[in-house]
Amino acid sequence: MRKIISMMIALLCMVVQTAWAQFSGTSRYFDLNGRQIDTKPVHGVYIRDGKKFVSNPSR
Repeated sequence: MRKIISMMIALLCMVVQTAWAQFSGTSRYFDLNGRQIDTKPVHGVYIRDGKKFVSNPSR
């Protein structure tokens, strides 16, 4: 039961952070392993605002 509650709290925190990022105009980038990327990605597939994002510098 305790594990379920902690997972629900973590999910709620993630939702609030995503909503805040969309509201504040700042986007956080994550790789496909869930690690946060500090800089804007140059190329590859990333997660931005909860959606897949393909960064292609040649376009």
